[in-house]
Amino acid sequence: MNRLLQRFLIIFVLPFVIFFVTKLRSQDFTYLTINPGIKSNAMGGAQTAIPDDYLSFYYNPVGLSKISQATLGYSNTTYTSFSKIHLYFGGAAAKVNNWAVGFAIYHLSNDNIASSLRETSYQVTAAKKVSKHIRFGASAKYLHVKSPGFTLPGVYILKFSSSAFTGDVGLLIENILPQLTFLNGDRKKGIKQNDDGRGLSFGFSILNTGPDKILQDLGNPGKPLPQMLKLGLGYKSIQTKHFSMVVAFDLTKILRRERSDGISDGFFKAWFTSWKENRFDYLNIGADIRFLNLLSVYLGYDKHFNPLLDKSYTFTYGFGLNA
Repeated sequence: MNRLLQRFLIIFVLPFVIFFVTKLRSQDFTYLTINPGIKSNAMGGAQTAIPDDYLSFYYNPVGLSKISQATLGYSNTTYTSFSKIHLYFGGAAAKVNNWAVGFAIYHLSNDNIASSLRETSYQVTAAKKVSKHIRFGASAKYLHVKSPGFTLPGVYILKFSSSAFTGDVGLLIENILPQLTFLNGDRKKGIKQNDDGRGLSFGFSILNTGPDKILQDLGNPGKPLPQMLKLGLGYKSIQTKHFSMVVAFDLTKILRRERSDGISDGFFKAWFTSWKENRFDYLNIGADIRFLNLLSVYLGYDKHFNPLLDKSYTFTYGFGLNA
C-alpha cells in the first residue's frame, strides 16, 4: 500500500467507520448550527471558501493548512433574548511535517433555568496542502451534553448527560484564474507565481456526520445530529501593498434534522430526501477589507429560509486589528 493511499484511508475512511459504529444518545445537538467567532459573524458567516485561522476548526478544517507555523484563537459570543446564551470557541494548531494538526473546544451554556444545558464539542483536526490548487482536511469530534437537573413547584427535571462521536471533512480548491486579482505594479514584480489565495477559490465541507442508529433516552425518540453541507465561493479582487479585499459567498444545507413526523433519514438517504424541503437553509455573503495589512473591516449579509422565524435576514459588520 503506497503512502498516498494510506493517508487517504486515515483522513477520510477511518472517521466514517468510527461514525457508523458509534451509537448516539437521544439528544439534539442543535448548538452545532450556531456560528462561532467574531470575524466570521461580522462577515455574515461566509467562511467555507476562505478559511485561514482558528475558525477553520468549525467552518472548514482545510483552512488550518494555511498557517505558516502555528495559530491560536478564542472568542466569546453572548446572545441575549429571554435568557443569555454564551458561546465559547477556541483552538490552537501547529505545523508538523507539512501537516497542520490542532485541537479546539466549542462550548455553549444557557442561563435559563428551564433549559440550563451545558453542551461541548472537543475536536482534533488534521489538514494538508497536497498541490498548488488543492487542500484537504478532516476532524474527529467528541460531543457531550449535560443537564444538572433541578426542581420547580410540581415539576422535576431529571439530571442527565449524553455523548457521541462525529466528525467533519473538507476540501478547498484555490488559485483558480489568479489573473482575476488586481495587482499594482510593485506587487506584480515581487509576487511569486504560486502565491496562495489569488483569483477564485471553491470550498466544500460536510459537518457533523454521525451514526444512523440512535439510542433512546427516557423513552423519548432519538433526534439526529444536524449534518450540514456547506458550499463556498471566495474571490480575492484586490491585492496590493496597502490594500486588499476578499469577498465570500456561502450556501448551507442541513441534511439531517428532526422532521415533523418524528422520523429522520439515514446518513446517505438524507442527501436525497432533504431536498424536498427548502433548497438551502442559509445564504451568507461577506467581505474582508484590509488596510496596510493592519486594520480589517468586515461586512456581511446573513439570510435564512426558515419560515418560522420573523426576520429572514441580517446585515453585519465589524473590524479587527491584525497583529
